[in-house]
Amino acid sequence: MRSLAVVALLPVLALAGCGDDPQAATEGNFKKALNQHYEKSCIPVGEQFVFTMGKADFPYTVEGDDTRPWDALTSAGLLSVKDETVQKPVLFGMGTQTVHQKTYSLTEMGKAARYRNSFQFCAGRYAVTSIDHFSEPGTVPGGGQKISEVVFHVTATDVPDWAHNSNIQKAFPELATALQKDSVQKAVMVQTNKGWMDADDFNAATTN
Repeated sequence: MRSLAVVALLPVLALAGCGDDPQAATEGNFKKALNQHYEKSCIPVGEQFVFTMGKADFPYTVEGDDTRPWDALTSAGLLSVKDETVQKPVLFGMGTQTVHQKTYSLTEMGKAARYRNSFQFCAGRYAVTSIDHFSEPGTVPGGGQKISEVVFHVTATDVPDWAHNSNIQKAFPELATALQKDSVQKAVMVQTNKGWMDADDFNAATTN
């Protein structure tokens, strides 16, 4: 009787082992891989498109009156500002002109929150709350990788207090959308020998 009990358990153990396969297309595997992806990224806020002669760096000087985004970051404690009026040479001409400018520098809070040495800051990150559905894995024509499209829900987490600053919310209205309690996202996942990986992460790993 004891040997029969052992034999009866074998199919159960085999099924349990199948559930641990990291290459299987399961909600658990996709959720784990997507959260690994989001742990390495953040919800950025700040000036994404800024023309500079070199790399994005502080102190950064803005001329003219359109300084609202920078002033919002200052009100949130990420930047400090020096407001001044200076005389500068007239472009392609003789003499000088009076220019109003503001020079922004990183505070200690700004240094800690800065995103990849850019003019943006991390306002938290996403965490996957549920997998809605995913496509049957298929092979990419000419590529050989197996991929699956996944639709899932995320919520913002690790959101700092400054991200809720009213001036920040007004200057960067897209942040309010990014920080809403629950939103739907879509991603392409690539099957690797170690399990599933976000396609952006996979492409970055193969090009480095």
